Amino acid sequence: MKKMFITWILLMILMVGGLTFIGWHNIQRHGIYFSLERTMRLAAEEYFEMFNERLTGESVVSKETLIQQELIEGIDEELMRCVGYVLATPRGRSHTFRSYIKCEDYTTRGFDELFLERAW
Repeated sequence: MKKMFITWILLMILMVGGLTFIGWHNIQRHGIYFSLERTMRLAAEEYFEMFNERLTGESVVSKETLIQQELIEGIDEELMRCVGYVLATPRGRSHTFRSYIKCEDYTTRGFDELFLERAW
């Protein structure tokens, strides 16, 4: 009984340690992309405050538009090659903003090329 208890404890320690390592490794590898997604989301909120009339129903703004409006600056050269957009979805009286990017070795889950065609 005691051996089984010790085995389960060791197994749990290995499992928690393994999952922690995987999560940490994933954040280290994709952190720069997460940062771009956050920057785009914040810039889109500011963009739609400036151009409130464009925020009707489900609205989309591209990364290129945010750069042209000078709402995003100082992006790494690698990230400049990414394509992306922010989708604003109505939620009651406000909107939720979700950013999507597609880069050479990273793509946000749910990214859809069709939204780029609709983007401002």
